[in-house]
Amino acid sequence: KDRKQKLKLGFRFQIVGGQVSVRDVRVLESTLGDAALEACMTRAVAGATFVDRNMPDWSSTAEDEETLVVRISTLKRFGPATD
Repeated sequence: KDRKQKLKLGFRFQIVGGQVSVRDVRVLESTLGDAALEACMTRAVAGATFVDRNMPDWSSTAEDEETLVVRISTLKRFGPATD
């Protein structure tokens, strides 16, 4: 597959009581050509959470949307070994 393929996601943060989570994840752009892979990666991002007790309660607005670009080339180290 083409190593230049990418998936660009839009999302917002929600922080409540130090629990940071991701919400409203959506595909903004994709050159993957694989709907199942896109859905899997979108679910993984949507399920991301961590705790930081120093963070104030806060939620991103639509105007504050974050973006994440995942390029297949950066995932190379997680793929099968090649010569």
